[in-house]
Amino acid sequence: PTLHKGGRYSIELGKRHRRLREKILRVNPRRMADFYGFEKVAQLEACESGTDEFPTAGIKRLREFFFVSREYLEEGAPQIFQAFEITCSSDDSKKFLSLGFEPFLLCLNEERHDLMCYPVFHKEEDGFDRIIVANSFGYFASGGGGKSNIMHLIEAIQEKGIAPYTVPIQKIDRKAWDALEAKTFYCVGMERFLGPDAEARDCFLGWFEEFTRQHKPKK
Repeated sequence: PTLHKGGRYSIELGKRHRRLREKILRVNPRRMADFYGFEKVAQLEACESGTDEFPTAGIKRLREFFFVSREYLEEGAPQIFQAFEITCSSDDSKKFLSLGFEPFLLCLNEERHDLMCYPVFHKEEDGFDRIIVANSFGYFASGGGGKSNIMHLIEAIQEKGIAPYTVPIQKIDRKAWDALEAKTFYCVGMERFLGPDAEARDCFLGWFEEFTRQHKPKK
């Protein structure tokens, strides 16, 4: 049978998928085909060119595994990834920690009077990096909302019995910060940072101690 030219939706989805795979996730076609359970790389190539359609179950797996936003895949929205909730509660943080994700705090190496930082979760699974970023940043120079975002993370870490000094607190440049804000951040190996942020770390350890003191079980 001759291959029919794919519909517009398949073509657009294929283009976005290829961009995501090549430019952001940096996964080669063979590994991506394995991820979907395709026997041949040609099947992935057909889906990315739009001559074939991605299986619904495959796209569901992509979205759940790499936290890709439906809006990006379906409409080409600029926000590529979903975010986890940190502004209202510590529930999402607790959920990801219980799934074996590691917490990171990525701090902007500019505007140091605010000590702004983004909570991020990372896990290596099946040889891939799984990364999800908070829906808002916090800052250590804040007593208000900027503090409560970090306190939600601290609450989750404390409940899980994670030692605060084991949490990587790293400086990042403006480019990485902008990607965190735009929900386009992805980093293979979580290693491209500017080194530890001593100031932010001191604040973090202080806030952790404060939280632990306030939440000591009553005798």
